[in-house]
Amino acid sequence: IEHLRTAAAGQRLVTLTRSGAVLVYDTARWKEIAAFPWAGAPVVALYGTALGRFVAAVCLDHSIHILDGTQGRLVSSFLGHTDPIQALSFFPDQMRVVSAAADATLRIWGIENSDCLRVLAGHTGIVKTVCVSPDGGRVFSGGQDKTIKVWDSSSGDHLFTLEGHSSWVSQIRVSADGQEALSASWDGTLRLWDLAGASCIRVLRGHGAPIRQALFCEDGEHLLSYGEDHSLRLWDRRTGARLAVYYSNEPIRQVFDDSA
Repeated sequence: IEHLRTAAAGQRLVTLTRSGAVLVYDTARWKEIAAFPWAGAPVVALYGTALGRFVAAVCLDHSIHILDGTQGRLVSSFLGHTDPIQALSFFPDQMRVVSAAADATLRIWGIENSDCLRVLAGHTGIVKTVCVSPDGGRVFSGGQDKTIKVWDSSSGDHLFTLEGHSSWVSQIRVSADGQEALSASWDGTLRLWDLAGASCIRVLRGHGAPIRQALFCEDGEHLLSYGEDHSLRLWDRRTGARLAVYYSNEPIRQVFDDSA
């Protein structure tokens, strides 16, 4: 198994096998209820939220397929990006998704009608990361051009840009209250941003290598990050103090993140 996601409040488990097939299981009976062998391009990643109904399967041919985790059926498919998809995030209403790609664009898709609702263009390189604000009103993206861009999700308008990283932005996440954003970068730093003022609150340093992932912890008081230095670090959100460090003997592939 290469990837897995839970869906329907934990009642379904969606897995991606090494062969590129997607399998859906009923967790109450631990029984396979659906299989998607994908006769075309193989699936390379799964995206979704634990409480959500849908799971998105991203394929090598730049297509996206939305699966209903409750019923184990294919709901819709999207094709529009011209280069590999790097990240995807569901909107809170679970009726739209936004994808980020190596073609320097983001696309907002309607799940019910399979339409591309908006194309967000403005980055000058690969878009590596994307997330949606808790109210669904804004989209946040970052990538190769070292910037974080904030977009209006309804109009597709670019609202403002956050700058400060000296290398790729590898991940962007927004706090549950929608007031702050957290970015991770290949420059080895994290940055906490005040969204009302579009300014950097503080820079968190300590990783000795590019940072792959960062997130707000559920308690709202802590931040978590991991990097290519094989370390997982816990930070105090209010002070920026490093509270704990865990070193792994092997690279950490992924920290489960249900905020995307």
